[in-house]
Amino acid sequence: LIIRRRYSSQHRETIRPGSKVYQCTTCRYKTAHEDRFQEHRIDHAVRIQQRLTTSIKRAAQGGDRWIKPRFTRKGTRVANQLTCSKCSFYCDTAVAYNTHIEMHGAKSIFTCCVCDYSSMTKNVVDFHEANHHLRESLSTLAKNFLLLENITEI
Repeated sequence: LIIRRRYSSQHRETIRPGSKVYQCTTCRYKTAHEDRFQEHRIDHAVRIQQRLTTSIKRAAQGGDRWIKPRFTRKGTRVANQLTCSKCSFYCDTAVAYNTHIEMHGAKSIFTCCVCDYSSMTKNVVDFHEANHHLRESLSTLAKNFLLLENITEI
């Protein structure tokens, strides 16, 4: 690990008229010395890398929590939309519908706690659980589960 002086390239410098000027495109730094300019660019790169590392670490700490998406579906289904018989998913295109149907019974790593929808990504299943079982009450879901599993007592 190389430790650089954080603002070493930020010191004032007198640039003689007629000399070649190296100017940073990220900030207002200017110098007549190529080696100082390269060091300044490396300082920027190191800071960007540190920010990225911090972002990755923060994302990993909250990785198990599902964060509600910023968008919500407006309105309800219309007659010409394709609807899933196993959950409340609906869409306009056959491609989206077929992709969704293939996820039911796919036996991937993560599985919906309500139906047989599964995916290799936990966030996809979390999103499915939160958004595609909204129109059914918990009692209806429980009843369907009991009927599906042939359970007569709880």
